[in-house]
Amino acid sequence: KATIIQEEVRDRQAIIYCQNIRHARELHSYLPHSRMIHSKQECWENEAHLDLFKAKQIQYILGVDKLNEGIDIPHVECAVILKSTRSERVILQQIGRILRKSPGKEKALILDFVSNLKHLQLLQQLEEQLNPKTEDIIPEEEDLDKEEDTSSKSVKISGAGITFHWSEEIISLQEVLNGITCYQTLEEIREAWNVLKLKYGLDNTWASYNKYYRKDPQLFSFPTITTKFQITWNEFVQVEEKDFYSTLGEIRKAWDVLKIMYQLDNTKDSYKKYYKKDPQLPSWDTVKRKFQITWKEFIQVEKYFTLGEIRKAWNVLKLKYGLDNKCASYNKYYRKDPQLPSFTTITTKFQITWNEFIQVEEKDFYSTLGEIRKAWDVLKIRYQLDNTQDSYLKYYKKDPQLPSWETVKRKFQITWNELVQVEKYSTLEEIREAWNVLRVGYQLDNTKNSYERHYKKDPQLFSWDTITTKFQITWKEFIQVEKYSTLEEIWEAWNVLRIRYQLDNTKISYLKYYKKDPQLPSWETVTRKFQITWNEFKKM
Repeated sequence: KATIIQEEVRDRQAIIYCQNIRHARELHSYLPHSRMIHSKQECWENEAHLDLFKAKQIQYILGVDKLNEGIDIPHVECAVILKSTRSERVILQQIGRILRKSPGKEKALILDFVSNLKHLQLLQQLEEQLNPKTEDIIPEEEDLDKEEDTSSKSVKISGAGITFHWSEEIISLQEVLNGITCYQTLEEIREAWNVLKLKYGLDNTWASYNKYYRKDPQLFSFPTITTKFQITWNEFVQVEEKDFYSTLGEIRKAWDVLKIMYQLDNTKDSYKKYYKKDPQLPSWDTVKRKFQITWKEFIQVEKYFTLGEIRKAWNVLKLKYGLDNKCASYNKYYRKDPQLPSFTTITTKFQITWNEFIQVEEKDFYSTLGEIRKAWDVLKIRYQLDNTQDSYLKYYKKDPQLPSWETVKRKFQITWNELVQVEKYSTLEEIREAWNVLRVGYQLDNTKNSYERHYKKDPQLFSWDTITTKFQITWKEFIQVEKYSTLEEIWEAWNVLRIRYQLDNTKISYLKYYKKDPQLPSWETVTRKFQITWNEFKKM
């Protein structure tokens, strides 16, 4: 697309409407003399890019939902539409950006890459409003002394100070669009819908119709059908109230068929979600109101009676869904088996705790620090965990016999470092060496923010606050980095940054990214120290 845009736009300025920020960034990398405007950039940066475009210092401005309205650049001659939309207002706003008159501006070019015929229809309507008499259609670049070249032709329609140029391909599309007529009778619409159902394997539901009717351009939307013919969906598909199942037996049998067909759980939520798959099934509210029954009575399922039955059913659920053996998982999933009671009902009926239910008693918790350390080591290896307190808090329940960290701390009166038997580094050299190992292993920037975010990866590292308190040093003293002292060193380091992060050679990029290299000074420091402007600096 970038190549096509460059070939068609040539030396014009163009507004490009992109799908999303990632799309804009990708296209920006292929288009020289371009800038982006989107919500992830600072306001001042967006304004600076727009000012460059208005001053004609760049050729392309790429926008993501930021250029539809609120800007006034009359001299722009080209719009490139890469984002699809169904909103007529947005389409007209996008097109309207380049239809402003300006001295020296002879024509505007629209490059539409989204294949949205709605755009073409709106342009046709705009043409008709501006040029009510369209008989003045003449070949572009008319030359009466030459034979007409019919292999590649465009036409122009003039009037109201605006000329529309249509390529031969677009004219053909217009003829197709104008030749499409919607079905006029209910019988035609029903027949076309039946064809679509068979072709795409669709359910005979209102939702499926609204999703797929555009596959046939002659079909109306269903709201249009209801307005035009004054009918409901059931009347349209010719399923009347009397065709709903009338007895509980018929409803239960139809529901059993649906369960098998779609592999559904035997729950009320599943019924509410899928009953429309069978147009003759009434809603659950209708069943409940008509027959005065509960869901349990409808599905004729009795709850398990003994603890043994409940435990056995819970074990089946755990294996089927890969669940942890804890109370939260039970409360979340027990409805998957309609015969299982809630755990609140179990505790009320049998007067037992969760540990008694799963037959893990308090005495089964590890009782010594040695057992707890050994079990934690097993968990670390099994789940590839960091040896940190946060990891313990998150994963200790994976072993039902491991106590919580609060219990360990209260019972044995120890800190986390004492539990994992790790001593902190005692010298600055050890801390620096460990930090360098972390940076290489995790590919981190050598900044204080990175240290504070990642130091816990090594339990022997102090927090940065502890280091500053203990050793009375700044971050620069800690990482032992001096700023570049010459312009040549600064220029070389800036070029390395530009290549690494694919940056523009602009002051804005320098201000935003120079901190990626701790040895680079700020631009204010450079200008003050060397008395140099940005233009002089970038030409070095």
